[in-house]
Amino acid sequence: MKETGSMVEMARRYLDHRHKLGSQFHCQGMQVMAFAEYADGIGHDGPITTELAVRWACLRPDDTPINRARRLQHVRCFARYAAMFDTGTEIPPRGLLGRSNRRIQPH
Repeated sequence: MKETGSMVEMARRYLDHRHKLGSQFHCQGMQVMAFAEYADGIGHDGPITTELAVRWACLRPDDTPINRARRLQHVRCFARYAAMFDTGTEIPPRGLLGRSNRRIQPH
């Protein structure tokens, strides 16, 4: 079953779905919308691909590796939702750009 519409529309539905489930997130929502706007802005027409997600996560050349991994992690969550409606959606593998969190070493 394929859901049509722009990536921004899909992102809005995803964020609304998560909000109805009780999630309260700000940063992840902004990142998902930024990804969707990027995809629509470059004229991407189709499902989420790993290549598209990685390209977006690595857009900022001065970003740290952990920030790139976090950006990709946000897209992974969105891609899992999108895969329910479009079987062509690729869910980027976990850890593709390294760890998305860092434990502070105790002292």
